Amino acid sequence: MNKFSNVPVEDDTAILVSQEVKLGERDILYQKWSLVWDGITAESFIFASDDVVKMTDAELEKEARTSPMINRDSSITIKRSDSGFTFANFNFVIDGDDDYVPEVLTPDELKQKKMKTIASIGARNKSTVERMRK
Repeated sequence: MNKFSNVPVEDDTAILVSQEVKLGERDILYQKWSLVWDGITAESFIFASDDVVKMTDAELEKEARTSPMINRDSSITIKRSDSGFTFANFNFVIDGDDDYVPEVLTPDELKQKKMKTIASIGARNKSTVERMRK
């Protein structure tokens, strides 16, 4: 069974991109998501809680910030869930329009976004890219 097969998703959250990757040597799940009614889009690194149980939130944030995917000025929130996963959320964007509807991607657009994510990660970890392309 996949380490990240049971990551919970809240009812008002639309997952735009979800991909298993490595952060350094650690297996994580990367997600880009949107809160459907609030007009908030953000990204998360999701860790198996057992893998980071001995780390403080500050240490976890420091490790997450080694990724070029996190904007330099982005705040990071850490959420340790009872579900067995720890979330590092970042790159929050809030749309000012109250009628905001998250972008719906065609399969080709989703593939294109996935390839951009892979390219970004690939600059840091070529072996992960090869595994993800399979």
